[in-house]
Amino acid sequence: MTISHYDKNGEYEVLERFQEMVRLSKGMGKKRVLQDDAIQRTLQALSHFRSALLKYPDIKLRAVATAAVRQASNREVFLEKFKSLMKKPLEVISGVQEAYYDYLGIVETLPIEDCLIMDTGGASTEIVLVRGRKDQHAVSLPMGAVNISERFLEATVFLLCLYL
Repeated sequence: MTISHYDKNGEYEVLERFQEMVRLSKGMGKKRVLQDDAIQRTLQALSHFRSALLKYPDIKLRAVATAAVRQASNREVFLEKFKSLMKKPLEVISGVQEAYYDYLGIVETLPIEDCLIMDTGGASTEIVLVRGRKDQHAVSLPMGAVNISERFLEATVFLLCLYL
């Protein structure tokens, strides 16, 4: 979570930044079900974030969810729990929107002209081709660090043990 102050001319100052690794997509499996323990870890982190937000009475909050919630067969359960805790709805963005926000974050902070941006999250990977600081093509793949490691890491470790 980032709390920023924006001026009328569009400039901004980051006031506070918080990060928690909750691994919301952990254990979703083939049926794409958010697990109760992952939901609880996430709600606990959100509770800490909410405490920080209370210091800013006039804050405008935009909360977005990405791949884990986007893919979840039980996402409505999570969205209701979020709304109950945070008193605001959670917006589920598309993979292409997620990739676009990755692009904006990079071109607004780094002096790049041409590059390939790759953002690997827990449940997806976004790839953006940038030419002349403009986004040329973006894709979101439903494969991230958590779901790939859960699906393939145990098999890989098992195969390595066979060779030893």
